[in-house]
Amino acid sequence: MSDRSACTYALVLGSLLGLACGGDDGGGQADTTTTTEGSSGASGDPTTSPTTTAPTSAESTGESSSGVADTTTGTSTTDGPADSSSGTDTGEAMQPVSINFGATVDGEPFACGQSYAAVGNPPVEVEPMDLRFFVQDVRLIRADDGTEVPVVLDVVEPWQAETVAMVDFEDATGACTEGNAETRTEVTGVVPTGDYDGLVFTLGVPEDLNHADPLTLPPPLDAGTMTWGWLYGYKFLKVELRQVVAEGVAGVGLLHLGSNDCTGVPGVDEVECGLPNRAEIRLEGFDVAANTAVIDVAALFGETDLAVESMCHSVGDACPPLFDRVGLDLDTGLPSPTQIVFTVE
Repeated sequence: MSDRSACTYALVLGSLLGLACGGDDGGGQADTTTTTEGSSGASGDPTTSPTTTAPTSAESTGESSSGVADTTTGTSTTDGPADSSSGTDTGEAMQPVSINFGATVDGEPFACGQSYAAVGNPPVEVEPMDLRFFVQDVRLIRADDGTEVPVVLDVVEPWQAETVAMVDFEDATGACTEGNAETRTEVTGVVPTGDYDGLVFTLGVPEDLNHADPLTLPPPLDAGTMTWGWLYGYKFLKVELRQVVAEGVAGVGLLHLGSNDCTGVPGVDEVECGLPNRAEIRLEGFDVAANTAVIDVAALFGETDLAVESMCHSVGDACPPLFDRVGLDLDTGLPSPTQIVFTVE
């Protein structure tokens, strides 16, 4: 089935059944025993098994940008960082910024096709299958007074739209089978001229876009494997690891983070989610010209048993330590101060 047909089918199915979102297909698990997720109510227990969209070559694109539609600085459209001569409607001078992201596994660079000797609890050898995430509401912190200043995102197809951008570390090698060779490890935009010493961003897709039809949205929101097939809804963070075994069934570690406890029918009425599950990442001492925001996959799965099937599709028994480490309260879906996955380097 094509992406377009699958999405259309899913919309019809959602309209008929009034499904609530909160799960996905467990994509990228071709070599392991997988489970399907269903919609969940306030209790978070899966109840149905939806049909999901099939991957396409466009699915590896995706970055999220910040939801800064209300800023007076406007939106920059460019293939890279904007010219520093640009300004706001009030004549405020602007400067381009390029926010660099990195990924590691216990201090070693993240790379598809590589294996890592001791990850999880108990520690086992693993290999990556995916690492992508959307960011929105990107801000820099002024050095003089601590004010959070929105970054006006560049529109850079296929990676950034006006209010969301995707960071993509998978390159379609090794066990990373759901994307393509293209990667993206920076978010670009403009901010008012000044000195900044901190970075804040949200892992997520803006609420006004999260349940729209992906076929009608610009890149990176057309990335099929970053969506769920009912009530639409995006996977804000997609991290997958697989145990390396000589024989037998390999264990799996998976986090597909997205809004949950959702009701409504897209395109018919408003979709509301009781558990937004958008983690806010705050990095003090971040110099945009010198530092990198690094996600450590080993830190994320530090308390997860990767010798078995440990899958968190935003519901399930595997979720509590993963939510805690990424900085989310599992019961409320709101940010918590517990995140240890992103650091400054």
